[in-house]
Amino acid sequence: MFGSSSRSQRSSASSISPLRSRRPPASAAAPPPPPPPASAKRPATPSSGRPPPPPSSSSRPAGMPASVSPAAAAAAAEASSSAAPRKNASPTSQSVERPGFGKSKENVTVTVRFRPLSPREINKGDEVAWYADGDYAVRNEYNPSIAYGFDRVFGPATTTRHVYDVAAQHVVSGAMQGITGTVFAYGVTSSGKTHTMHGEQKSPGVIPLAVKDVFGIIQETPGREFLLRVSYLEIYNEVINDLLDPTGQNLRIREDAQGTYVEGIKEEVVLSPAHALSLIASGEEHRHVGSNNFNLLSSRSHTIFTLTIESSPTGGRPSGRGSYIIPIEPN
Repeated sequence: MFGSSSRSQRSSASSISPLRSRRPPASAAAPPPPPPPASAKRPATPSSGRPPPPPSSSSRPAGMPASVSPAAAAAAAEASSSAAPRKNASPTSQSVERPGFGKSKENVTVTVRFRPLSPREINKGDEVAWYADGDYAVRNEYNPSIAYGFDRVFGPATTTRHVYDVAAQHVVSGAMQGITGTVFAYGVTSSGKTHTMHGEQKSPGVIPLAVKDVFGIIQETPGREFLLRVSYLEIYNEVINDLLDPTGQNLRIREDAQGTYVEGIKEEVVLSPAHALSLIASGEEHRHVGSNNFNLLSSRSHTIFTLTIESSPTGGRPSGRGSYIIPIEPN
């Protein structure tokens, strides 16, 4: 599951980021944001009307325990770890309309990205349990009357670039305007979170795409000066460790008049996309990892990468700050 959020409230001195710098405010703090609007009930997706085929002993996807309810399974990131494209979708299935996705000035959106069955799962005889029914719904393969709507659903053939453009790019643009935003990846082990967030050289993930976008926007804004700082931490067994400073162990969360922060977290000023990504690579070497039935090398901790952006008119004092926060669940 892939979530993003942004707040329209701008701040010249403070940020809701838990990792922000403890610098004194440059001006009076902005008033607190208005309470979030009550969430509307998500419309049900119409049934396809096709009678469900009989389930087989191998119908449950890898990684999904038998005790997981259909609702919980659909809510698991990437809608279970073994989703694959459905070839014969019901002709009567309808997509849930989601106009204006990502355009609200203050919102929380939830998207689902499917991944195809892995060769290992195919060899085991695993089968698809959930599939993307259009752009906004996830439907059960064996009981088509069970479906759940999301702000956006990405099929297994979707590229990470497209996921970023639709679900995360507007958060980055908002951060460059002083709006704090977060992209949060959640899912079961081996569901594809690291692939989506970090990617690889041939297919960069959300984090490298976001960092590149930030520096691209800076290049297109000659009238302003920018200061970028990054921090990278992990939460392992409810203990916060600084991945950029191996001596920063068992850090504490504090709160003061400016907000909530992690005491003692190290922030590095970055001057280029390569510099920022090298810090992430360095931090990854300090993460807790281990093997399991799904991954030979699986992350055993939650991580939070934060990019704090400060800007000011050329030659002036800082007049705005936004934070781009990317938490990643263990893979």
